[in-house]
Amino acid sequence: MLDLSPVSIPFDEPSCSDVGTTTVAIEDGTASRRARSTANARKSIFFGKDKADMLSRLAALRDELQKPVAMFELEEHWTLIVANHADLSRRSQEQQEAIWEFVTTEHRYLQVIFCLLETMNSAVNLLIETELGAKV
Repeated sequence: MLDLSPVSIPFDEPSCSDVGTTTVAIEDGTASRRARSTANARKSIFFGKDKADMLSRLAALRDELQKPVAMFELEEHWTLIVANHADLSRRSQEQQEAIWEFVTTEHRYLQVIFCLLETMNSAVNLLIETELGAKV
């Protein structure tokens, strides 16, 4: 006869509870477990167990995400970045000009991609809102 009693198995994961185990029931060779919610496990990894601590960390993350991204800020010219640019040979200055042209072109591409991504995200969010509104 097969034993159907619950078995406690410790998991090496952060937990929202003080117990560090998850119950597993074994039936006919297949295992199913009543585990805590994945969302709760993720919350406990990134935040603490205290609600006030979670809210303060969430607010800090939100503020950090709303800061302008330094990647999209670029100096006007390469001479503002390179120290002693006047001491470089003519060939080195031409190479720097070519590199700077490449950098500025890539910078413009990244700005366009970022703009397209924001537009796509807005369209997807609008679609989700209209679909959810239609179902309610």
